[in-house]
Amino acid sequence: MTERASSKRQSRPSEPSVLRGVLVEQYRLHEVRLHEPCPDSAAGGKQTVPKAHALADIYKCIHQGEFSVGHNIQDEERFGYLLLRDLLQAKPRDDEPLLENVSPQGLVFRVNLRPYRSRFLGQENRAAAMLFRICLESALLHQGTVERFIGALGEFRDLNAAGKLTVEGLTFVFSSAIVEHFFTSVKEFIAKSESIPVLSHSEGYRAHNNPSYRVVSRAALEHSSLARLLGEMQ
Repeated sequence: MTERASSKRQSRPSEPSVLRGVLVEQYRLHEVRLHEPCPDSAAGGKQTVPKAHALADIYKCIHQGEFSVGHNIQDEERFGYLLLRDLLQAKPRDDEPLLENVSPQGLVFRVNLRPYRSRFLGQENRAAAMLFRICLESALLHQGTVERFIGALGEFRDLNAAGKLTVEGLTFVFSSAIVEHFFTSVKEFIAKSESIPVLSHSEGYRAHNNPSYRVVSRAALEHSSLARLLGEMQ
Protein backbone atom coordinates (compact mmCIF):
# COMPACT_ATOMS: atom_id res chain seq x y z
CA MET A 1 0.00 0.00 0.00
CA THR A 2 1.29 3.49 -0.77
CA GLU A 3 0.35 7.13 -0.39
CA ARG A 4 0.53 9.53 -3.30
CA ALA A 5 3.44 11.78 -2.54
CA SER A 6 2.12 14.55 -4.74
CA SER A 7 -0.94 15.01 -2.51
CA LYS A 8 1.12 15.66 0.62
CA ARG A 9 3.03 18.81 -0.21
CA GLN A 10 1.14 21.44 1.75
CA SER A 11 3.99 22.84 3.86
CA ARG A 12 3.62 24.48 7.22
CA PRO A 13 6.21 26.56 9.08
CA SER A 14 9.23 24.55 10.16
CA GLU A 15 9.51 23.72 13.85
CA PRO A 16 12.40 22.56 16.00
CA SER A 17 12.48 18.77 15.77
CA VAL A 18 12.30 16.64 18.90
CA LEU A 19 12.25 13.33 17.05
CA ARG A 20 14.86 11.99 19.43
CA GLY A 21 12.40 12.25 22.33
CA VAL A 22 9.72 10.38 20.38
CA LEU A 23 12.08 7.51 19.53
CA VAL A 24 13.57 7.29 23.00
CA GLU A 25 10.06 7.02 24.41
CA GLN A 26 9.24 4.22 21.97
CA TYR A 27 12.30 2.33 23.14
CA ARG A 28 11.39 2.99 26.76
CA LEU A 29 7.86 1.65 26.30
CA HIS A 30 8.51 -1.26 23.97
CA GLU A 31 12.17 -2.28 24.14
CA VAL A 32 13.91 -1.70 27.48
CA ARG A 33 12.18 -4.52 29.35
CA LEU A 34 13.67 -7.07 26.93
CA HIS A 35 17.26 -6.26 27.93
CA GLU A 36 19.44 -6.62 31.00
CA PRO A 37 19.46 -3.34 32.96
CA CYS A 38 22.55 -1.16 32.71
CA PRO A 39 22.50 1.25 35.66
CA ASP A 40 26.02 2.61 34.99
CA SER A 41 25.56 4.94 32.04
CA ALA A 42 28.57 7.17 32.72
CA ALA A 43 30.09 6.25 29.36
CA GLY A 44 26.92 7.30 27.56
CA GLY A 45 25.10 4.00 27.55
CA LYS A 46 25.83 0.40 26.67
CA GLN A 47 25.39 -0.10 22.93
CA THR A 48 22.60 -2.59 22.34
CA VAL A 49 20.90 -3.98 19.24
CA PRO A 50 17.09 -3.68 19.52
CA LYS A 51 15.21 -6.95 19.93
CA ALA A 52 11.62 -5.83 19.41
CA HIS A 53 12.26 -3.12 16.84
CA ALA A 54 13.26 -3.55 13.23
CA LEU A 55 13.80 -0.60 10.93
CA ALA A 56 10.23 -1.09 9.69
CA ASP A 57 8.94 -0.24 13.19
CA ILE A 58 10.99 2.95 13.40
CA TYR A 59 9.82 3.85 9.90
CA LYS A 60 6.20 3.18 10.87
CA CYS A 61 6.43 5.43 13.92
CA ILE A 62 7.92 8.28 11.87
CA HIS A 63 5.38 7.73 9.09
CA GLN A 64 2.44 7.84 11.51
CA GLY A 65 3.82 10.97 13.15
CA GLU A 66 3.97 12.72 9.79
CA PHE A 67 0.90 11.40 7.95
CA SER A 68 -1.42 10.26 10.75
CA VAL A 69 -4.19 7.80 9.84
CA GLY A 70 -5.33 8.76 6.34
CA HIS A 71 -3.72 5.88 4.45
CA ASN A 72 -5.66 3.36 6.56
CA ILE A 73 -9.14 4.60 5.71
CA GLN A 74 -9.94 3.62 2.16
CA ASP A 75 -13.12 1.75 3.08
CA GLU A 76 -14.90 3.44 5.99
CA GLU A 77 -17.31 0.57 6.62
CA ARG A 78 -14.51 -1.99 6.84
CA PHE A 79 -12.39 0.36 8.96
CA GLY A 80 -15.26 0.69 11.45
CA TYR A 81 -15.88 -3.06 11.49
CA LEU A 82 -12.21 -3.83 12.17
CA LEU A 83 -12.03 -1.19 14.89
CA LEU A 84 -14.94 -2.72 16.80
CA ARG A 85 -13.57 -6.22 16.27
CA ASP A 86 -10.12 -5.27 17.54
CA LEU A 87 -11.55 -3.41 20.52
CA LEU A 88 -13.64 -6.42 21.54
CA GLN A 89 -10.59 -8.66 21.19
CA ALA A 90 -8.36 -6.36 23.25
CA LYS A 91 -7.80 -7.58 26.79
CA PRO A 92 -8.54 -4.66 29.14
CA ARG A 93 -5.37 -3.38 30.84
CA ASP A 94 -4.48 -0.34 32.89
CA ASP A 95 -0.70 -0.82 32.92
CA GLU A 96 -0.18 0.48 29.38
CA PRO A 97 -0.25 4.12 28.30
CA LEU A 98 -3.58 5.08 26.79
CA LEU A 99 -1.95 7.55 24.39
CA GLU A 100 1.50 7.40 22.79
CA ASN A 101 2.85 10.47 21.08
CA VAL A 102 4.46 9.59 17.72
CA SER A 103 4.90 13.13 16.38
CA PRO A 104 7.86 15.45 17.04
CA GLN A 105 5.36 18.30 17.25
CA GLY A 106 2.92 16.34 19.45
CA LEU A 107 0.27 16.31 16.73
CA VAL A 108 -0.39 12.57 16.37
CA PHE A 109 -1.06 9.81 18.88
CA ARG A 110 -1.59 6.09 19.02
CA VAL A 111 -4.68 5.21 21.06
CA ASN A 112 -3.89 1.84 22.63
CA LEU A 113 -7.01 -0.31 22.60
CA ARG A 114 -6.34 -2.38 25.73
CA PRO A 115 -6.33 0.58 28.15
CA TYR A 116 -8.99 2.29 26.03
CA ARG A 117 -11.34 -0.65 26.45
CA SER A 118 -10.59 -0.72 30.17
CA ARG A 119 -12.17 2.74 30.44
CA PHE A 120 -15.31 1.68 28.57
CA LEU A 121 -16.10 -1.82 29.80
CA GLY A 122 -19.66 -2.69 28.86
CA GLN A 123 -19.78 0.28 26.47
CA GLU A 124 -17.57 -1.06 23.70
CA ASN A 125 -19.94 -0.21 20.85
CA ARG A 126 -20.15 3.40 21.98
CA ALA A 127 -16.39 3.55 22.56
CA ALA A 128 -15.69 2.20 19.08
CA ALA A 129 -18.11 4.67 17.50
CA MET A 130 -16.46 7.64 19.24
CA LEU A 131 -12.97 6.56 18.23
CA PHE A 132 -14.16 5.82 14.69
CA ARG A 133 -15.39 9.40 14.29
CA ILE A 134 -12.08 10.76 15.57
CA CYS A 135 -10.15 8.61 13.12
CA LEU A 136 -12.26 9.88 10.21
CA GLU A 137 -11.78 13.47 11.33
CA SER A 138 -8.04 12.87 11.72
CA ALA A 139 -7.80 11.65 8.13
CA LEU A 140 -9.40 14.90 6.95
CA LEU A 141 -7.45 17.28 9.16
CA HIS A 142 -3.88 16.03 9.23
CA GLN A 143 -1.70 16.43 6.14
CA GLY A 144 2.01 15.68 6.17
CA THR A 145 4.75 16.56 3.70
CA VAL A 146 7.17 14.34 1.82
CA GLU A 147 10.08 16.68 2.53
CA ARG A 148 9.59 16.65 6.29
CA PHE A 149 9.11 12.87 6.30
CA ILE A 150 12.37 12.24 4.46
CA GLY A 151 14.05 14.76 6.74
CA ALA A 152 12.85 12.83 9.81
CA LEU A 153 14.16 9.56 8.37
CA GLY A 154 17.49 11.27 7.82
CA GLU A 155 17.50 12.55 11.37
CA PHE A 156 16.90 9.03 12.68
CA ARG A 157 19.82 7.82 10.57
CA ASP A 158 22.06 10.49 12.12
CA LEU A 159 20.84 9.90 15.69
CA ASN A 160 21.41 6.18 15.32
CA ALA A 161 24.92 6.63 13.88
CA ALA A 162 25.85 9.06 16.68
CA GLY A 163 24.53 6.76 19.43
CA LYS A 164 22.05 9.36 20.65
CA LEU A 165 19.10 7.05 21.33
CA THR A 166 19.84 6.18 24.95
CA VAL A 167 17.34 5.20 27.63
CA GLU A 168 17.96 3.72 31.08
CA GLY A 169 21.66 3.20 30.38
CA LEU A 170 21.12 1.43 27.06
CA THR A 171 21.99 2.98 23.71
CA PHE A 172 19.97 1.26 21.02
CA VAL A 173 21.85 1.10 17.73
CA PHE A 174 21.19 -0.49 14.35
CA SER A 175 24.06 -1.15 11.95
CA SER A 176 24.80 2.16 10.22
CA ALA A 177 25.29 0.35 6.92
CA ILE A 178 21.85 -1.27 7.14
CA VAL A 179 20.20 2.03 8.10
CA GLU A 180 21.91 3.87 5.23
CA HIS A 181 20.80 1.21 2.75
CA PHE A 182 17.23 1.39 4.09
CA PHE A 183 17.18 5.19 3.96
CA THR A 184 18.56 5.28 0.41
CA SER A 185 16.10 2.61 -0.77
CA VAL A 186 13.13 4.55 0.62
CA LYS A 187 14.24 7.79 -1.03
CA GLU A 188 14.75 6.04 -4.36
CA PHE A 189 11.33 4.37 -4.15
CA ILE A 190 9.62 7.68 -3.42
CA ALA A 191 11.47 9.44 -6.24
CA LYS A 192 10.59 6.75 -8.80
CA SER A 193 7.01 6.01 -7.80
CA GLU A 194 5.97 9.40 -6.38
CA SER A 195 4.37 7.46 -3.53
CA ILE A 196 5.36 6.62 0.02
CA PRO A 197 5.45 3.00 1.14
CA VAL A 198 3.36 2.11 4.18
CA LEU A 199 5.06 -0.63 6.20
CA SER A 200 3.64 -3.07 8.73
CA HIS A 201 5.13 -3.79 12.13
CA SER A 202 7.86 -6.41 12.09
CA GLU A 203 7.23 -9.95 13.31
CA GLY A 204 9.53 -9.29 16.27
CA TYR A 205 7.61 -6.18 17.30
CA ARG A 206 4.29 -8.01 17.05
CA ALA A 207 5.63 -10.96 19.04
CA HIS A 208 7.01 -8.83 21.86
CA ASN A 209 4.44 -6.02 21.99
CA ASN A 210 1.20 -7.36 20.48
CA PRO A 211 0.31 -3.90 19.14
CA SER A 212 -3.37 -2.99 19.18
CA TYR A 213 -4.07 0.68 18.54
CA ARG A 214 -5.51 3.31 16.24
CA VAL A 215 -3.80 6.51 15.11
CA VAL A 216 -5.47 9.90 15.63
CA SER A 217 -4.54 13.55 15.31
CA ARG A 218 -4.42 15.84 18.32
CA ALA A 219 -6.69 18.36 16.61
CA ALA A 220 -9.45 15.78 16.09
CA LEU A 221 -9.09 14.46 19.62
CA GLU A 222 -9.13 17.93 21.19
CA HIS A 223 -12.48 18.73 19.59
CA SER A 224 -14.15 15.40 20.38
CA SER A 225 -16.06 13.83 23.23
CA LEU A 226 -12.80 12.08 24.16
CA ALA A 227 -10.75 15.26 24.64
CA ARG A 228 -10.36 14.41 28.32
CA LEU A 229 -8.09 11.53 27.37
CA LEU A 230 -5.34 14.05 26.63
CA GLY A 231 -5.11 14.56 30.39
CA GLU A 232 -3.89 10.99 30.73
CA MET A 233 -0.72 11.50 28.71
CA GLN A 234 2.23 10.08 30.63
